[in-house]
Amino acid sequence: SIDYVQGSDHDVLLGLGVPATMLGHDPDWTHHTNQDAVDKVDSTTLRRVGVLATASAVWLATAGDEEAVHLLPLVMSGAGLRSFERIRLGGATLLPFAPATAIQGSTKPELTPEQRAKAQEAVRRFFVLGQMKWSGVRSLEQLMTPEGTKNLQRLIDPPDHQAIVTALGPDTARPKSMQRVPKKKYIGPIADGPASPWFRQALGAEYAWWQEQVRQVPQFELVVYEAGNFADSKRSLAEIEDAVAAEYGELPQGFIEGLFDRLAKIGLVEWVEKK
Repeated sequence: SIDYVQGSDHDVLLGLGVPATMLGHDPDWTHHTNQDAVDKVDSTTLRRVGVLATASAVWLATAGDEEAVHLLPLVMSGAGLRSFERIRLGGATLLPFAPATAIQGSTKPELTPEQRAKAQEAVRRFFVLGQMKWSGVRSLEQLMTPEGTKNLQRLIDPPDHQAIVTALGPDTARPKSMQRVPKKKYIGPIADGPASPWFRQALGAEYAWWQEQVRQVPQFELVVYEAGNFADSKRSLAEIEDAVAAEYGELPQGFIEGLFDRLAKIGLVEWVEKK
């Protein structure tokens, strides 16, 4: 198995929040060519795919408490979690996953405004990853009995990341415009967006900006796709920026706001009140 790759029907399901995977192989030299005919089909591949898909469906349909606990390490490892080092700022050590009290007292006064903004940015992103992890883990409850759910909750008691963010003080580093809330009006990736004549014509002179971001932002297509997934009328631009940066690393300043402003201008995104 490999990490997520774009380019098939699973993208639409994932864009709707439905867990999905893609079964395939690479290289596939006939794919989307005039050589892609029945005589190129491998019967052993069809059998493997059928067995894998059926076995997975039957296993999940009959899973209970024990099976759900067995899935726990896989869910946690696939929830975007990384090993974070302690943050050293102004001689103080900030523990991102420690209780809020860990940054109170002697730690908080030692931070300069610039250091505090940097710490706050880092902790917000840890908070986002924590949310992803706990959301994935809590999904296992669908397989469990009430008693099993109680046992699971005892295993995964989450730290209060939001209390840590609050203890660092208000976020003043970003403009108020980053508190706007976008909602995407399309499903899945932007279908043939960058490659389609419609997309280029709709963006007009702004297409040059889009092409520049393609060159500057690593994994650009994935970043745009994931940013759209977070645009569910529940998150502000600032929260989307934190979420995407937590997954894919530092983004150019103003990129997220510029992205959604341009998508809004061509009708792929609308601005809404936060739910």
